[in-house]
Amino acid sequence: MRFLVSVLILLGSFVVGLMVVDKVYAGPKVAAGSESVLSPEDAWTLIGQGALVVDVRTKAEFDSGALPAALNISHEVVMQNLDQLGSKDRAIVLYCRSGQRSGLVLDQLIAAGYTNVWNAGGYEKLKAAASQL
Repeated sequence: MRFLVSVLILLGSFVVGLMVVDKVYAGPKVAAGSESVLSPEDAWTLIGQGALVVDVRTKAEFDSGALPAALNISHEVVMQNLDQLGSKDRAIVLYCRSGQRSGLVLDQLIAAGYTNVWNAGGYEKLKAAASQL
């Protein structure tokens, strides 16, 4: 009986330890589509670390204003232009007007094997956050 109690206590401690580690080391995680949008601050951190910035809006939207150094590849043709993204482990920050199209592209890129791709949501929020940094 003592052995069983000891095992249960040890197992409980292990589970709690895993939960603490997950909270302490939790950064942005890759998740499905528009359900997982980085905060503008996290997006700018990744951009500052050299992530490729991809604007998946239309050319007309892009021409009306875009983030500095952003590459414009419309969400409709991203999969035909994977060569412009570089290696599948390269950090890539996606954005559009609201985060919906960039979320769709995120899902497509994850399905294609990309491992370091992030949905940064909408252009206006990113632009506003840049002025506050």
